[in-house]
Amino acid sequence: MMRVNSNIQGGPNIVGIDQDAVPIEGRVVSWALDGSPVSDFADNVWDFSAYSPSTKVRRFNFDHWCKTESLHEKCLIVELKRLMYLIIWMRHGCQLSITTVRHYFDLLVLICRFASKEKVTLSHVLSVNDLFTNFMNSHSPKQLRSLAQVVSVLQQFSAKDLGFVVVGRSCLLTARALQVAFRQDSPDRQHPPLPARIYSILISKLTSELEVNEALLDRLLGVLVDTDQYRKRNHKGKGFMPRGAFVAVLKNYNLYDAFAERGLTLNLYGINRLILEMYLCSKLLVHLFSGMRDGEAEFLPYDCLAPVAECGPKHYAINGFTTKYANGKK
Repeated sequence: MMRVNSNIQGGPNIVGIDQDAVPIEGRVVSWALDGSPVSDFADNVWDFSAYSPSTKVRRFNFDHWCKTESLHEKCLIVELKRLMYLIIWMRHGCQLSITTVRHYFDLLVLICRFASKEKVTLSHVLSVNDLFTNFMNSHSPKQLRSLAQVVSVLQQFSAKDLGFVVVGRSCLLTARALQVAFRQDSPDRQHPPLPARIYSILISKLTSELEVNEALLDRLLGVLVDTDQYRKRNHKGKGFMPRGAFVAVLKNYNLYDAFAERGLTLNLYGINRLILEMYLCSKLLVHLFSGMRDGEAEFLPYDCLAPVAECGPKHYAINGFTTKYANGKK
């Protein structure tokens, strides 16, 4: 009987689902939190948003890489879907995060591109040593940082499940060597801690910027309300707004000089840019004082700062969530 939960951390608990009698090509591949089916194998987009600990949309688009939509590319898509199904539903071992599964998907898409260029199948690249070596030689270690894991996962399956025999130990060792080289030499490694002087200056600059931004908030909200009403009244909610009308709204709320000082365009795109700069300033301060990872800060809820005064001086706790020590769950 097929397992009732996928190999992805978190996600809905599906009870009583037995698809063994159905060929893989006809099975459901993802469900919503309420247990209703979301994506089928035949779909070219698989939606796994319910399996993400955050509100971020998580979809696997199987044909986004295609150039000609030829019969060859369509066959590669079917192969790619089958491998992803095996990784998500039939793989053994500890569960993977949705981010790791995404890395595996991106790596397999890279192999599909190579197979399309070489006019071969996905299974050929993953089973013929010479082709596999040519694929590795034609890509950078950064692009192949998940290759060793993907090969290891595929080696779990029998030739009957895969339809081919995965490349052997020598190719796997080469893939692992590339991964080690990437970790040692890549400029994307974690940066050493900032010197205290630079850290202090950065905090000071961002704090000053935050004070300026807070002084603009109420007026910016007024601009947003007025521009939205103008668009609904004159252009049925569409994005167009004459420059003169926009400048008049800015001057009415005493924001014209602020736009000029920041070099913002005098239109609705300027508002988007200003909001983005405010958001980035606040987010960087959260990182500086909390040490949060990017995703943890990005998905903080509203009103997440809570005073804590149980032990002496008042402190503040940030009520967010992390997945680092909880097997991918909040």
